[in-house]
Amino acid sequence: MSRLDPNTPPIGRQPLGIKVTPSKAGSPWIGTIADAVRGDVAVEGGQRFTLEQQRELMTRGGDVPTAPTLVVKRQAEWNELWWPLGSLPPVFAFECPIVGRRGDRVKVIAPSGVVKLVAEDGWAHRPYRRARDQWGNKL
Repeated sequence: MSRLDPNTPPIGRQPLGIKVTPSKAGSPWIGTIADAVRGDVAVEGGQRFTLEQQRELMTRGGDVPTAPTLVVKRQAEWNELWWPLGSLPPVFAFECPIVGRRGDRVKVIAPSGVVKLVAEDGWAHRPYRRARDQWGNKL
């Protein structure tokens, strides 16, 4: 199968729910969004930053209304959402405050309030470009 374009319109800011494994750390891309609307499959709208991002930004001495930002995109994970076999995962997009740079990467405050490195084009990690089967193998 040929490579697919992962740059699809985002379905929301974060999934409605996520399956949690107690022995694993939580996702840095999930946060508390004030005034958000629960859509069909994702959380939409709400304040510009999560409560955790606002707290971390203020701790660092940043100004919440005027902070420079980057729209960070990421593909859904298997424990967040279902999508048809043979297609790419849906995309979530979130505005994150920029706190610095390291080489060709950008340091942002993720929705959970932790600092993460993302690509300059806004991808949280290199996106899948080939569809996968139910076992994670490339098609």
